[in-house]
Amino acid sequence: MEEMVRQTDQIINFTREINRRITESGLSGVDGLVAVYDQLRSALAKVSPQELEWAQGEVNRVLDSLKRLADELNHLAALKAALETGH
Repeated sequence: MEEMVRQTDQIINFTREINRRITESGLSGVDGLVAVYDQLRSALAKVSPQELEWAQGEVNRVLDSLKRLADELNHLAALKAALETGH
């Protein structure tokens, strides 16, 4: 019986410590953390995987275009340097 009481006390103390740490982060303990979790799930549910995939594709296309532009500018700079030095 004493062991069970000791373990229960440890669990209670651990729970208090977790609540204290979460409160230090600006939330109202575990309940506040759960509320933020629910809020985040609700917000993310409003964005479909297809929308994210489309946006990622668009970003990748822009990055590819910028990479090609950077390569062209590097070539242009090299050509300019070569013409200026006469080689």
